[in-house]
Amino acid sequence: NANYNAAPQVTQDIPIGKGSQTISFGGAPAIVVGGTGTVSATATSGLTVTFSSITSSVCTISGSTVTGVSVGTCTIAANQGGDASYNAATQVTQNITVGVAHTTTTLNSATNPSIAGQRVTLTASVTGVSPTGIVAFNDGASPLTGCGAVPLSNGQARCTTEGLTVGSHTLTAAYSGDTNNGGSASQPLTQVVNTGVSATTLNSSANPALLGQVVTFTATVTAPLPSGTVAFTDGGVLLMGCGSVPLSGTQATCVATSLSAGLHGVAAIYSGDALNATSTSAPLLPEMVFRTLPANSGIPRVSAGGDHTCG
Repeated sequence: NANYNAAPQVTQDIPIGKGSQTISFGGAPAIVVGGTGTVSATATSGLTVTFSSITSSVCTISGSTVTGVSVGTCTIAANQGGDASYNAATQVTQNITVGVAHTTTTLNSATNPSIAGQRVTLTASVTGVSPTGIVAFNDGASPLTGCGAVPLSNGQARCTTEGLTVGSHTLTAAYSGDTNNGGSASQPLTQVVNTGVSATTLNSSANPALLGQVVTFTATVTAPLPSGTVAFTDGGVLLMGCGSVPLSGTQATCVATSLSAGLHGVAAIYSGDALNATSTSAPLLPEMVFRTLPANSGIPRVSAGGDHTCG
């Protein structure tokens, strides 16, 4: 100013250190075994945060995507190493619960509709993360015999049954789940069981026969384990004593002792049972009953007091 000359410039050095920073996680994702979720975290410096898994047996991470490996607590670490302006941030962690994997169970029948008594194979297929455990096969609310706890093998369980009765059955398969997989049940499968097809044949012990001769008619029923009765008819009229003859194995017999002379249209009618449908034999070639044998019958005729050499 008017009294002083300008002073020489002087300087002072002031050291400026790196800034500090902190990291904050966003909300934890919901993850199941085999599933994925995304984590997020920010640093106050605005620098990029990197992630790593501290519990690799429970979860892995790539970028910000976490994959569940097994049920448990997954711990993810977040780090920011700093730069020329910021020191490294203190590592922070976030715990994420990894739940059991979602599964689906489907049920199929190898034979639908089936016939009563027929062997039916049911297959339950379970999707999940290498699922193990058991499958219960049910008919309505009741377990199928021998199929209440079938072990899974390569994601499938099979039940073979022969005990389904005639009608419609609502079948389901229920998977138990395991350490890493949740349980699940199939949609209902309607299994239709029809009566078995039967066939009846008829034979006569003597045709032609003489008046008064005892004739045995044998009906044979072809069906899966048939039971029930056979009715023997002559022209649509029940033969005496043969209206309801129980099957013995696959056969029923009728002993006729009073067939009149003439032609008889004999047939056998199988009643059917819980497993098998009814069936009727083809009419037997007319049963011929003669008062005396005709000359061309091929059967030797012997007059009273006479004899005949056989052979």
